[in-house]
Amino acid sequence: SSSAAITVTPNSTDTVLQALVFLACDTIEISKAINVQICRNAVDFDGVNDYVKIADHPSLDLLSGDTSFTWMFWMKTPPRTRFDFLMRKVGGYGIDVDNDNMLFVTWGDDVWFNDALQDDDQWHHYAFVASGGEEKKLYVDGQLFETIVSPYTLSDSGDSLYLGFNNPNVLITLDMTLSQFSIWNRALDSAAIVEYMSCGAIS
Repeated sequence: SSSAAITVTPNSTDTVLQALVFLACDTIEISKAINVQICRNAVDFDGVNDYVKIADHPSLDLLSGDTSFTWMFWMKTPPRTRFDFLMRKVGGYGIDVDNDNMLFVTWGDDVWFNDALQDDDQWHHYAFVASGGEEKKLYVDGQLFETIVSPYTLSDSGDSLYLGFNNPNVLITLDMTLSQFSIWNRALDSAAIVEYMSCGAIS
């Protein structure tokens, strides 16, 4: 059957904020809309065939500078018991979830944050922060969840970036609502994370 997809045009005009996926509605171009609910600025994925596809763009290349970056978003998801891709740029980087565990993917240097996912169907804020090729942190609801010191490398495959999607050949999508997903080309500190999360999830 046909799938529901949202195609987003990255914005590279800001040297700090690499790509803001859906903050303003006019950044969203809907290619298909089947069972996709856009709640003002949040996107509701039904766990069956909804996903966001972002075409490859220089603003999604995280290889520049000292390879420090931040991925930040609001999410709510019901109790879950399976493996899913929350965000994936094939051959490059991503976030996977397995039950309540979250995998910080940098292709070959992945680290697990066990019991980090809050699957209580309430809004929670997540910030994945990588610093200087040496350290990865996860903040949940503005609080440092864990720091893992482990060297990492990055690659850029030139593929599209997907949210809530497994792969084009096996359509398995994540049941979640996602808001304010952003990619930054520097490691945000705790004060900056709290400042930006204070806007709240736009649902």
